[in-house]
Amino acid sequence: MKILVLSHDEVVDLLPIKECITVMRDALIALATGKVHQPLRAIIRPPDAAGVMGLMPSYISGDRAAFGLKAICVFPGNPARGKDAHQGGVLLFSADTGELLAMMNASAITAIRTASVSGVATDLLAREDACNLAIIGTGVQAGGCSRQHFLAERQSTLS
Repeated sequence: MKILVLSHDEVVDLLPIKECITVMRDALIALATGKVHQPLRAIIRPPDAAGVMGLMPSYISGDRAAFGLKAICVFPGNPARGKDAHQGGVLLFSADTGELLAMMNASAITAIRTASVSGVATDLLAREDACNLAIIGTGVQAGGCSRQHFLAERQSTLS
């Protein structure tokens, strides 16, 4: 079986925020209705390691059932090396056979997914005539929540 491997730039190209907002709305509904099994993340903190690892498993049932695992390493010293402190991957497995289907860059997915969940919340909670958005925070995830993405999404919703 062929395994799909997606780099940071490929994830960004293939997962536009507008489409991910719809995907995340559906994912949140699936979680709320019990179609997703998502245990608490496990954190591995070896005493002498330069960083930590977080493991976040999940399973979604239904027509597109699948197992997923996000594995992230957090290395606080990386920015001094010109690297993102968060490094990792998302693995997708077949719900029928357990076979690995895809490996994807977790940093790109996390930034787009986080911004998209904020988009879902904005769509549900903001007045229909709202046209301003304040982003509190900095960094990768706040950058993903750029004003242009939300205003473009809001304008297409209002049109």
